[in-house]
Amino acid sequence: MSNSLYEQLGGEQGMSRIVHDFYDRVIADNEVNHFFKNSDMDRQKQHMSHFLGAAFGSGEDYDARLLTGAHAKLQAGHGHFDKVVEHLKDTLQEHRIPQQALNQAVDQISGYRQHIVQH
Repeated sequence: MSNSLYEQLGGEQGMSRIVHDFYDRVIADNEVNHFFKNSDMDRQKQHMSHFLGAAFGSGEDYDARLLTGAHAKLQAGHGHFDKVVEHLKDTLQEHRIPQQALNQAVDQISGYRQHIVQH
């Protein structure tokens, strides 16, 4: 398949819908919502759309070191990371993303674990 994962997920509009629905799930989850308690969620959604777009092949650049800096003080553990990835997976399934694309997305995001989990 020649289309990037980003294109398979609907490009910019698809990312926007996915990110919006993803954060609805995350904010409703008491295990991880405290990480966003003082966040500007519109800004957070923009950052996540950019990050996911780059991770999924939009052609935009994204410096993974930004993730390390942004998450350094959060003290997020592996369980938190896994829970957030689970919400992403559930969101993608809700959007009826084909299983192969869903697996590719989860694998791609899982590769950023070391930049987000600090302990």
